[in-house]
Amino acid sequence: MKKLFMIAMAAAAVCSCAKGNVVENIESQQESTVYITIKNDDSAPLTRASGNGHGTQVQDNTINTVELFIFRVNPGQADDGILDGYKKFNSSELETLSNLEVKSTIGKKMIYAVVNSHRESWPTGLTRTIFEQQTAQLFKENIKDFLMVGGKEATLQISTNVSFQISRMVARVRLNSVVASFENTPYAGGALKNVKAYLINAHSEKYLFDGSGNGLKILNSKQYVANDNIGSAMPEILYEELSASIDKSGYSIPHYFYCYSNPLETETENDRFTRLVIEGELNGTKYYYPISLKGIARNSCYSIDVKIQRPGSQNPDQDVAMGTMYISLEVLGWNAIPGSTVEF
Repeated sequence: MKKLFMIAMAAAAVCSCAKGNVVENIESQQESTVYITIKNDDSAPLTRASGNGHGTQVQDNTINTVELFIFRVNPGQADDGILDGYKKFNSSELETLSNLEVKSTIGKKMIYAVVNSHRESWPTGLTRTIFEQQTAQLFKENIKDFLMVGGKEATLQISTNVSFQISRMVARVRLNSVVASFENTPYAGGALKNVKAYLINAHSEKYLFDGSGNGLKILNSKQYVANDNIGSAMPEILYEELSASIDKSGYSIPHYFYCYSNPLETETENDRFTRLVIEGELNGTKYYYPISLKGIARNSCYSIDVKIQRPGSQNPDQDVAMGTMYISLEVLGWNAIPGSTVEF
């Protein structure tokens, strides 16, 4: 069941954002009390949580801060896009996640909710235009602190109820298991050595308000780049060493990787699919086993099992030959996207 929490928006006259650097410019106008219901778009409740680890729905839904923005919608007028209401709630104020009230003014507005913004302050003189130029940064994402955003346009009366959804900015790629079985090949009885896994062509910056902005910043472009993997709040968000050796008995410790959406449907020389790459050595030669994540979407979990049975590619950004490995790929909610099985 979804736990809905009520948030009401406030601020008549002057109200300031975190650390006082976002100031509203509100003319004298009739006040509106806005009651905003925000919910995530998967089946688990939004809750404050404790504990460590990945893949736990309650932890994935952790709310540390909620920030609400109301911008005027008045095309062609001087006040179009000004910040008309703002309120920030910290975790200590969100014990019940309900009955939080703020003020705005009557009229047509654009309302945004930002959960776990990863920032202490916003630009001075914030307007809707400036807000929609703000970007999310992948390396600020962390378990129990995933950025979630949503919004809705509404016409506010003296008292108004508004409801809309929020969703996480990140996509999760879960590598469940790897089996290296070379039976009935010249490599029978062999094992894959020094095995690593990582994402390449990983989108790491998006416009915060709607998750758009392809190509703003891409990490591990076409290959693993060591310097691109430094400084993340979540260690090994893009790269992890799996095992010194994997054979037919397999490796089944789940590993989790994160990136932002990449809606690309067709590749070019410069625009590439996001890929999960398994790297390892077979008989002393390094091989790559890339798994294309075509159209990877925010707020989705891609669950992957891999069986390797022949030498892979010499290029981490190039698909392997048919019969090299079998991949079972399932997309799990967070978003409910049908799963699929891909055979190579």
